[in-house]
Amino acid sequence: MAKVRRTVQAKRDYIQIWVHVAEQNLRAADGLINDFDAALELISRFPGIGQSRDDLAKGLRSYPVGN
Repeated sequence: MAKVRRTVQAKRDYIQIWVHVAEQNLRAADGLINDFDAALELISRFPGIGQSRDDLAKGLRSYPVGN
């Protein structure tokens, strides 16, 4: 299984998303971060999952988490 690594920008994004959601609902913010981590774990095990987004960049795939 591949190891999940986050860039500095990704870490900042995590914090900003958490703060934004936590302003309304702390439990939801924690849950969303857990959902992100679970999705990354799944993607690391099955890198071909998700929808092909060659329209944006060749080889790019998307895997939405939440709304």
